[in-house]
Amino acid sequence: MHNVIEYFNERGSNVYLASLNVTKAFDHVNHFQLYQTLTKHNVPKTFLNIIINWYSKLTVMIRWNTALSSILIVRIGICQGGVLLPSLFNVYADMFINNVLINNNGCHMNRCCVSCIMYADDLMLLSSSVSGLQKIIDISVMTAKELCLQFNERKSHCIDFGPRYRCKVAPMYLYDKPMQWLNSVKYLGITVMSSTKIALDLNQVKRKFFGCVNSIINHSCGMSDVVKLHLVESYCYLVLSYALECFNITSTHNAATECLLELSLS
Repeated sequence: MHNVIEYFNERGSNVYLASLNVTKAFDHVNHFQLYQTLTKHNVPKTFLNIIINWYSKLTVMIRWNTALSSILIVRIGICQGGVLLPSLFNVYADMFINNVLINNNGCHMNRCCVSCIMYADDLMLLSSSVSGLQKIIDISVMTAKELCLQFNERKSHCIDFGPRYRCKVAPMYLYDKPMQWLNSVKYLGITVMSSTKIALDLNQVKRKFFGCVNSIINHSCGMSDVVKLHLVESYCYLVLSYALECFNITSTHNAATECLLELSLS
């Protein structure tokens, strides 16, 4: 996503982005649609029969203290936490990307369509024009309907990048309701900000880091400095280095990082 936006911004073009979130995506997977999708992907019949047999026998019970409810048959959704979950959902949701590619709308780099970026149930749609973005959103809505899924309107927003990012933009519509244009959007724990080029918010990372350090200090009274240092290194450094490859780190940022570490150790 970073590379696509930079590619268009360097050539004087805006990039318009829609961040769509699927409502309880894993819980709403239609079993019959999942079987059809696996068949289209030429999954071996033996494996497919195992999946069908497994999911046709899924049941749950509700426990209240020591009392148990009657057995309820699970007819939708896939088992979360299982090793097969990512693969099954990827195959199921692959239709989003395929439908966008078939319609050939949105951003293109070297004759390659890069309009749809999806990680689990978080979908990013990119277009170099407002009209193109609306077409991709409409395609995604139709695809979600085919898959028996629905987008969360409250968690779906738009943002733009480029030399004309301050210009007023026509509203995008999701289920005939206007989507809000924001100055920043959070994606996979990273805050992306609207600007003349893609910008990522380091301040949020700093706040999380200091919050983690303060929490350790408050709960480690009386412990030795060596123990505190080990806790900071084990927990706080992970917060500071999370998704570091997404950031264009400069010498200024390096100095700021060293300062943060020194403050935490002091």
